[in-house]
Amino acid sequence: MIAPVCRRTRAWRAMLLVVAGLVVAACSKEPSGEIEQASSRPLEVVLYSSADGDVARLVAARFEARTGVHVRLVGDTEATKTTGLVQRLIAEKDRPRADVWWSSEQMGTMRLAEADVLESWESMEFGAWTGGVEEAQWSHLRDDERRWYAFAARARVLAYNSQKIEASALAGGLGGLADGRFTIGLARPHFGTTGTHLAALYAHGGEKEFRRLLLALKERGARLYDGNASVVRAVATGEVAAGLTDTDDVWSGQRNNWPVEPVFARAGAGEPGRMGELGTVMIPNTVGIVRSGPNRADARLLAEFLLSEEVERLLAESDSHNIPTRPVLRSEFQKWAPPAGAEVWPRLTPRDLERPLAIFDEVFSN
Repeated sequence: MIAPVCRRTRAWRAMLLVVAGLVVAACSKEPSGEIEQASSRPLEVVLYSSADGDVARLVAARFEARTGVHVRLVGDTEATKTTGLVQRLIAEKDRPRADVWWSSEQMGTMRLAEADVLESWESMEFGAWTGGVEEAQWSHLRDDERRWYAFAARARVLAYNSQKIEASALAGGLGGLADGRFTIGLARPHFGTTGTHLAALYAHGGEKEFRRLLLALKERGARLYDGNASVVRAVATGEVAAGLTDTDDVWSGQRNNWPVEPVFARAGAGEPGRMGELGTVMIPNTVGIVRSGPNRADARLLAEFLLSEEVERLLAESDSHNIPTRPVLRSEFQKWAPPAGAEVWPRLTPRDLERPLAIFDEVFSN
């Protein structure tokens, strides 16, 4: 149950005081004149985000109502791809304009961490619900150096046209589709979540089996699209029988009354000559604080808010139906989640994408 607005507002104002105190203490060597000048400025925080625009605006508005801090949101209207925002943050590294980075996936965030764009910080919200950030059970939800934290995931699924095929026809998973009579679609993997999915398959099956899978998909007439939403549209129109995509795009198609349903992959051994099923690859949102950003106290407050139970609930209730990381919320929103035991949280880095993408280019360019 969501707490009354007044109670949550008081709680976030209290956290604002705590976080502001931490930041002021960390900056106590600054001349007092600079501190006084900063305190007279309007409260504002600059958020760069690749999350869905409607959801990002909803979260920003909720944060403003809780804290009185204005959020200046820079999103897809100003840079059309996550990659564009990542490159922009790297270009601004010496004179940062952003305070907080919120991504709908993890690879771009990892690139920013590797480029030293993000600072380390111990999240009070993350520590509160995990029982301490040292818990190995939750290590897949944060960077080892605490430069980013994860929350509110999507799942990678096989979307299929429920008017043309039965779910049982997909029981063999991706490997079964490669050997079967169906044509599948997938997004070009150089940007977005498909690259992460392919890298996870590569790590799972090894280069030989990964190459064999791609060759089989190509021989079956696999079609490439500009994004996951286009894959779902192709499934709905019958252009392909099934497609690799994210859950939020399937839910979006269903809101349009398209005949699309998801299949969550279950881990299992493969038949001779075919890669075993990896399971359902999870793609979390991630948040980081930009190093030396212009509004440090407000940046920390916003980052903590993004990791709060309130925001995980908000995203689970939104049209994207993100899957909460908190066990306390999982049972409530299990309808949108993979079956028990099916989830896979790959521990990958941007470098882990290089070889799988090279093999993909080799196979699909010939």
